[in-house]
Amino acid sequence: MSRFIEFERTAQPTLLYPTTNDINLEGKDFLDFRWQTGDRGQTDHYELRLYNGYDTTVSGLILKVDVYTSPARIQAATFKEGGVYTWSLRQILRSGRRGDYSYSSFRVIKK
Repeated sequence: MSRFIEFERTAQPTLLYPTTNDINLEGKDFLDFRWQTGDRGQTDHYELRLYNGYDTTVSGLILKVDVYTSPARIQAATFKEGGVYTWSLRQILRSGRRGDYSYSSFRVIKK
């Protein structure tokens, strides 16, 4: 007799924006971070992290915030012209189980 343990599966979010190299924030007050996931029914929230450059360690962390819907708005004042940033997002289920991070990097070309 075999025994199987069934685990809750968490869908890794698909990052939609910003996912391009160059982001123009000229005249904008906010940068909207957009994503999608196939499993919204069990989702409690998402954990969004913003890092300086490509450093995704604690030393590069600029912002960590729990968000509930896409898009999440971050003030444009957070970003510097010419700066490179990496953002990550992971899904947190109602049970507390945490999914894998999705990552994307971008550069602010105008502010």
